[in-house]
Amino acid sequence: MKIVESTMKVLHDQYIVCQTLPYTIQETKTLLLQIIEWQFLACDMGEDNPACDLTWLEEEEPVTPVTDSWAQGSVSIMLRPSSASSKLSVQSDRESELSSIAEERRIYFCCLNR
Repeated sequence: MKIVESTMKVLHDQYIVCQTLPYTIQETKTLLLQIIEWQFLACDMGEDNPACDLTWLEEEEPVTPVTDSWAQGSVSIMLRPSSASSKLSVQSDRESELSSIAEERRIYFCCLNR
């Protein structure tokens, strides 16, 4: 069994050595041809008659899609308080927001007058 394995290994190594040179030559040839093609690009002669070719004509504008009612921001939201306590909390929130805006404006105008 060892003799067969060692023989197969020797044969494989010789095969690789024999194939290395042809492979290297072929890949070098391919690479050199690609480099030459990159350096000397072929001139594109263009289309014969682009006015008759339908792929060169301008397309029509697409139809504007109908806005879906499920689209975000398309339907306004109106909050309706369910009880008196929620009315008070909404009103107190609104008052605190207005007072903070008024305070910011007062500070801003005080800084401008200096």
